[in-house]
Amino acid sequence: MKRNIVLLSYDNGQPTGVSQYIKMLKKGLEANSNYRIHSVILDTNILFPDINQEFKEIIVRIPFEVSSLPFKELYWQKKYFKVIVDILIPYFTKLVNIIWHIQELFLCGLANELKSAIGGNTILHLHILPWKFTFERNEQLFNRLYSDFLIEKYDSISKNTIEKIAYKLSDKIICVSHSAKQYITSVFKIEPEKIVVIFNGLMNFNTGILHSYEKESGYYSLWNMG
Repeated sequence: MKRNIVLLSYDNGQPTGVSQYIKMLKKGLEANSNYRIHSVILDTNILFPDINQEFKEIIVRIPFEVSSLPFKELYWQKKYFKVIVDILIPYFTKLVNIIWHIQELFLCGLANELKSAIGGNTILHLHILPWKFTFERNEQLFNRLYSDFLIEKYDSISKNTIEKIAYKLSDKIICVSHSAKQYITSVFKIEPEKIVVIFNGLMNFNTGILHSYEKESGYYSLWNMG
């Protein structure tokens, strides 16, 4: 029986590594006949829900204003997610074997509401450790947090409420490095069995899987996502 994979994402009109990854992920999954791919996109560029239902997929764009209360406060965010679920139930309720696939931490709340109302399982793909964004905004803070992490002092890092919620709500977590897995298990006490490490698209040159023409040419092609 086919699996229905619903990609939950957030679109603010600005291309990011995550948005590019989602495009490549969707293309790759669509090539597998065992999967049916659907999309739910929280879109800052529209005013009203736009739902397109075709034979093989459902594409939903939901209005979402970055400066609105749902984005800033968890209480209102949960309320708004329930509104979204009410909109989506008629379209997704007949689907079986659903996987709610999330790329953003705050969307775990939406995935959990959908899971509770419709069923299925949730997968969170963690592309970057959230506190590392401080490197761009406050390098001094980043250095302090990183120093604390290295000496296993987690008090200053573990205060992110969205992280605490997201990791617990997810049925499975995909990390792009073993250090990220260590971070989640150490700081938030999530069981290791719940986490899978899948590296970004960089080849391990020690595996000996390069094609002969690549070896003879003297150069290699590297691909990276996220």
